[in-house]
Amino acid sequence: EESRTSCFGSILLTMAQSDMRGLNNFIGELRACRSKEAEERRVEKELGNIRAQFNTPSKLNSYQRKKYVCKLMYIYMIGYDVDFGHVEAMQLMASTKYSEKQIAYLCFGVLLNEKSEILRLITQPMLNDLTSRRDLFQSLALTLIANVGGAEMAETLANNVSKLLMAETSRNYIRKKAALCLLHLHRKNPEIVTPDAWVDRVMSLLNDPDGGVLTAVMSLLQGFSTSSPTLFEPAVPRVCALLEKVVIHRQVTPDYMYAHIAAPWLVVKILQFLQQYPPPESPAAQGSLRKVLDKVISTDNHFFQKKNNAMLAVLFESINLVVHLNCDADLIRKASGHLTAFISSTDSDTRYLALDCITRLCRVEQESINQSRATIIKVLHHADISLRRRALDVLFEMCNGANSEEIVGELLGYLPLAELQMREELVLKIAILAEKFPVDLQWYVDVMLKLISIGGDHMSQDVWYRVVQFVANGAEVQPYAAQTVLPYLREPHVHENCVRVASYLLGEYGHFISDKPGMGPEVQFDALARHFGSVGDHTRSLLVSAYIKFLSCFAEIAPKILAALRTHMQSLDPEIQQRACEYVAMSGHPEVMEKVWAMMPPFPPRQSLLIKQLRKRIGKLDGPDRRSRHIAEGEADEEPLSEDEPDG
Repeated sequence: EESRTSCFGSILLTMAQSDMRGLNNFIGELRACRSKEAEERRVEKELGNIRAQFNTPSKLNSYQRKKYVCKLMYIYMIGYDVDFGHVEAMQLMASTKYSEKQIAYLCFGVLLNEKSEILRLITQPMLNDLTSRRDLFQSLALTLIANVGGAEMAETLANNVSKLLMAETSRNYIRKKAALCLLHLHRKNPEIVTPDAWVDRVMSLLNDPDGGVLTAVMSLLQGFSTSSPTLFEPAVPRVCALLEKVVIHRQVTPDYMYAHIAAPWLVVKILQFLQQYPPPESPAAQGSLRKVLDKVISTDNHFFQKKNNAMLAVLFESINLVVHLNCDADLIRKASGHLTAFISSTDSDTRYLALDCITRLCRVEQESINQSRATIIKVLHHADISLRRRALDVLFEMCNGANSEEIVGELLGYLPLAELQMREELVLKIAILAEKFPVDLQWYVDVMLKLISIGGDHMSQDVWYRVVQFVANGAEVQPYAAQTVLPYLREPHVHENCVRVASYLLGEYGHFISDKPGMGPEVQFDALARHFGSVGDHTRSLLVSAYIKFLSCFAEIAPKILAALRTHMQSLDPEIQQRACEYVAMSGHPEVMEKVWAMMPPFPPRQSLLIKQLRKRIGKLDGPDRRSRHIAEGEADEEPLSEDEPDG
């Protein structure tokens, strides 16, 4: 919406400077206002004058009507409501003069949207212009439909737009606009503009010699293939042949040569389209694709360092296609060489795109990317947050069993320095990597306890639940976990999630370390009890449960534990009060205590929720196009872990 208004605004200002002195003067007066109040007074005065003029339409000539409609457009674009003038614009629309029609279409393009009721009144005039023999009128109608057309307009006008696209008599720029207009109508009403009706017609349009028409048709093909991919898979060989024709043979008109590159935006669209499909089966299509990718990716890296944006766009999409196809190790190696050079570029845009591609490349090639690990880690401290996010994505993708200790350590060190909006995702990624590539069980416990300690404000409950499940299912790490968590409780500032983990670990496994110096039963109890007053009711309930577990193991501190439980019997929180009452009553029955408060068995096998959380988080950040931040479905739906491994 903002882009459309800005475009129309530029046209309006150009007209004011060239044709309409009254409009130019009005804009100048508004810009000269020294306060918002003065501007509002001037706008109200002008709106009153325009209303008065429109009330006597017989006295208005063509110039005045155009001038006043343009003033209304400008008033609307600077933020004021305009609720009249549509009738006068419709009168201009019915004119046979291009200058009057142009103002009318501009006005409706600015003032209306697809939900406006007035669109129904101008549908017939637009239909008349679409069927007109004058291509300028057809162009105006197509532009308006592509900007404000909705589902209802698609029912009425889609057929006529289709005729303009397929007609051999239509000029190239009309066919180009018709293709983009049809794409817009398909998105608004896919039941009317159906992809299955366009398979053969799109195939024929791919033979068009004009580069502009081909670019628009590729946009239409991408839109159709996104909603119905299988229908348009037969187009892949023809698209590959077109790609070879443009890139290898450079068969485009001179006006589509840009910076010595043949139709780069057409090439980019073709490469993006091919990323929706598996490698072509046709030997001819495979050969064409191999020639193009080899030519682009084999180009010397010094050529790309000249900040040739068009060539960089082609290169990055070619690399994305190579990664998607994953069928040529030599091309992947060359692509890796380009990208590792780009991440040291002084241009932030180039570095961003390189990191974006490396994120995908890591899924098929990690050895060469690992050699640039130190450079990527440095990007975490770059001033540009978008680069820091991409560097985080790359490190997440390139992490494996051989480098997890270094990468997770770097991410843990970076966590306190990261922006608040990055920390939730960063915590999730550290937790996933620590679980997926643990150096050993003790390392995992160390990492997760440190993560909970410094990143507790930015993690969901599932993170510390996962730690508990992991420790419960690993008997050999249980004493170490209890021993490691106890010092965290002695810190001056302890996060509540850390208290929760400690209450479980010490309650279940504290007896393993009770004979060690400085870790006796009373020390453990006091370490937990000192936080009772600073945590929430849910955590207090966990602490009370930890007390009764201590009572079942440590008879020597039973009086101290019972005194604390009796105190909590008077708690205002009904959950804590009920637990305390039940636990005190239960303490008089040793046989019941032994059975009820025996050590928890391992958790049943289950899948981790952390990756699903991360995918959800990435979806919110990146919207529908998040190829580089993709988490494969298989990662969230892994085989259930065995009982002696971490489960979720």
